[in-house]
Amino acid sequence: MPDLNPIEALIAVRRIDEARAVWRACFERGAAVSSGWFALGRMGARLGIADASACFERAAEGHRDPAPLIHLAHHRLMTGDSIGALRAARDAVERSPKDVPGLLQLGAVFAHCDAGEEALVLFEQAAALVPGDPVVLYNLATAQRTNGRIEEAERSIDAVIRLRPDDGEAYYLRAGLRRQTETRNHVGELRAALAKREGRATLADVPLHFALGKELEDLGRFEDAFHHFEAGGRLRRATFRYDVAGDIATMEALAAQHGAASLDLRSGEEVTAPIFIVGLPRSGTTLVERILAAHPDVTAGGELDAFPRSAVATTGPVSSKEEFVARSLAVPPETLAQAYRDHVGMRAGRTPRFTDKLPVNGLYAGLIARALPGARIVLVTRDPMANGFAMFSTLFAQAYPFSYDLRELGRYMVAWHGLMAHWQSTLGPRMLTLRYEDLVEGPEANTRKLLDYCGLAWDPACLAFHGSGGSVSSASAVQVRQPIHRNSVEKWRRYGSALDPLAKALGILAN
Repeated sequence: MPDLNPIEALIAVRRIDEARAVWRACFERGAAVSSGWFALGRMGARLGIADASACFERAAEGHRDPAPLIHLAHHRLMTGDSIGALRAARDAVERSPKDVPGLLQLGAVFAHCDAGEEALVLFEQAAALVPGDPVVLYNLATAQRTNGRIEEAERSIDAVIRLRPDDGEAYYLRAGLRRQTETRNHVGELRAALAKREGRATLADVPLHFALGKELEDLGRFEDAFHHFEAGGRLRRATFRYDVAGDIATMEALAAQHGAASLDLRSGEEVTAPIFIVGLPRSGTTLVERILAAHPDVTAGGELDAFPRSAVATTGPVSSKEEFVARSLAVPPETLAQAYRDHVGMRAGRTPRFTDKLPVNGLYAGLIARALPGARIVLVTRDPMANGFAMFSTLFAQAYPFSYDLRELGRYMVAWHGLMAHWQSTLGPRMLTLRYEDLVEGPEANTRKLLDYCGLAWDPACLAFHGSGGSVSSASAVQVRQPIHRNSVEKWRRYGSALDPLAKALGILAN
């Protein structure tokens, strides 16, 4: 067994660089037995060292214990290798894990990799082993929601709240499972939960405010709902440092430098190519993916991070976003394309086409068209006020820091639409723009246009996407299991002058 005590001592006094150097020496000496490699891998993972993966792989050789593979899957996920994480997680499942922590860890890997059906199986196994555990039940509820088992999810999350009445995340998850009614809602319960901490607002109040805002909106109490969306957003915004000007500058640099001449766009093959679905959050990208995924020739890839990671890796170290924008054009398109194919791995090949629905890919549309000439890029747009309010009233897990302040949100959206106009002009027919409102008003005509652009034959199943299986992990997981409707098209207008800061930032008047 390698002696890891010196590393522990260095970590204790926060001498992390020295701890990494000692770990590296231990790694180079190696370990004689599987348990030694496992211990070395766990220490490396704590220190954020990529080579910890090699330790877990060595520890897993010749043994049936799934633990090294579970840690390998988690470590790969934390270091950005979602495809490698998925592969390791599936290998671990084949070794029949039985302990609850391992099942939860594997389930989380599957959930983060948009493999919701596999996550659900593991969370169900964990719940069978420890009935009544609130952590297990919460994970089970999220997986049930992702897989469209809404009534079961509500029962599970009700149990969590009974066990942990201060769990704001549980209240927020529950509020979004269905439309609340005057006879069946949790408004009183949510008000009481917030009242317990009156005068000492904390980060724990954020999901409670968003949950109450959503339920009040369902009941038509829009002024009160806005108060809670605003209060929750203000608390959330205060927890991180962010300057929207930096993102605006990046988008302006992309438009200035990534023109048709610098991209040197080529035509290319159309077989087994990805369909990138891009757009602002809550613009309808999940709806478009569900329509396409109902086609027998398309696999839903979900929100893959493959292209941004490939672009960053092939560009190499940079000191700023502006430097990345400039240097990314020096990467040979074939190199970037191969890096992307390596990242998507198992997601491709099951059907002639697969979707890649990461909203931020809109920033990379030029590089996508340059590196993958056979790809299709579908830009989903929505009325700016409707889209802006939908983002403002959503509590995102980690991303989109611009969404919690109406003025910042409007400034970001103006820059985003400016960049999208640049891509529309630069890419021409290489990009299809699909308006959410058009899709809602004319589902069949616009679905036919979408399929034709993607080189797919017409299939009526695409209009019945809400009845198809598969998991959905985005904020629209419940809505997209319903037939297309226009309930959200004009909802923002009911908030009246409260949204004036957004309208002014967007340069339009709310009426």
